[in-house]
Amino acid sequence: MKNLFDRLYFCYLTNRCEDAFQLIKSSKTFDEQQQTIFTLISLNLIEKRCQSLRKLNQILIETNDQNQCFIIQNYLQLIFNELQFYSKEIFSQIENLLSNRSISLSLKVCYQKLQGDLHFLLSQVSKSNDKLEHINHSLRSYNQALDISSQQSLIHQQILRNKNLISNLFDFQIV
Repeated sequence: MKNLFDRLYFCYLTNRCEDAFQLIKSSKTFDEQQQTIFTLISLNLIEKRCQSLRKLNQILIETNDQNQCFIIQNYLQLIFNELQFYSKEIFSQIENLLSNRSISLSLKVCYQKLQGDLHFLLSQVSKSNDKLEHINHSLRSYNQALDISSQQSLIHQQILRNKNLISNLFDFQIV
């Protein structure tokens, strides 16, 4: 198992998302803790791709070279398609984990928060209706996590902060 974590860590450092997701998908025999770790690793990989997308968009805005613009636009589309594909994989993985009735309340909160975080990341790189859809899903996931974690005040406060951040983002975008 340590070798698998080392390989995943290398994929994360080198921004090799496809290789990392293949490792995650090929390893089916995880206990609950390992599934949680791999879900978090997956979220970090998605976050790295979102960062790449934002940086490339900035470069695209600043460049005047038509050839370079064309190459960047193609690569942006590739990254965006990759984000869509892998985020569906992660959502599926989280849904499978949430469907397990024997998981603890704190893990349910963790998975709901992960869903909210992933939708929030995707809302930052999506356009128009997709952006609103991801914001709504994010808020719904945070609300479900809040409902589950009402007795766990520390997690509750963290989720409220994230929910308020999204609400402020949504309010800002409407203006």
